[in-house]
Amino acid sequence: MQTRHGHVFPWVRAVLTAASFLAAGYLTLVRSLSSPPPPLAVILVTAAAIALGAVLPSIQDVRFGRTLAVEREVGAALSGAFLTMITTYAMSPADLRLHFFSVERPFWALPPLQERLIRRGYFGLKFIAPFARVRWTKGKGIIGEVWQDRNIDGIARDVSLSRQVTTEVEWKQIPANERRNMSWSDYQGARHIKTVYGQAILDDQATGNVVGVISADTGSGEPSAFNNPDLKNLLGVTGKLTWSIVKKAG
Repeated sequence: MQTRHGHVFPWVRAVLTAASFLAAGYLTLVRSLSSPPPPLAVILVTAAAIALGAVLPSIQDVRFGRTLAVEREVGAALSGAFLTMITTYAMSPADLRLHFFSVERPFWALPPLQERLIRRGYFGLKFIAPFARVRWTKGKGIIGEVWQDRNIDGIARDVSLSRQVTTEVEWKQIPANERRNMSWSDYQGARHIKTVYGQAILDDQATGNVVGVISADTGSGEPSAFNNPDLKNLLGVTGKLTWSIVKKAG
């Protein structure tokens, strides 16, 4: 499976690499044996390796198509909230971005040790996606904080730094409460953001697990702009709608 930047997803690369090594190892073993195995066995192993190499890219293409379809649907849902925020709450359209992240766990991970937030959709007039590559974990940034605290009421914080930094060394000298568990690489993509809003989204089951986070960020707006209860309710409802889209897609 590929990202929109054309990179093969790690699990596909790992399987293809393993299959290639196994096939090459088997053929090397065959050549080293004094009594080679039946030709049919060699043919079957070779055919299986070829088939695996042909089928996996097709599977990844299908999954990539589904991922893009979900991104479009989530983006459409976020656009409705975006329009309301600029018309009703007077937010700057050129300075506002909305994101939805879902809680996911790689199939090889033991729960809940490696859960992370994956961005499933985005909407903004500028194609600036500062949080797209961040590996969000509990407690990292405002987004990871609301996930960890199960904060369904939403919080907005000024994330601008107390002083300008241009190097990783300077970044590490910033107080920990300002860095919010984010790395220098994480900060690189979000250095022009002033305010971040985050709100946890719970599932509709009795367990009330956090299934996602809806987030908004601006480059100049103040945190107080997100204090309106109706605005928070709008984002909460939008978060539940986007989660239903992601959940339906599977």
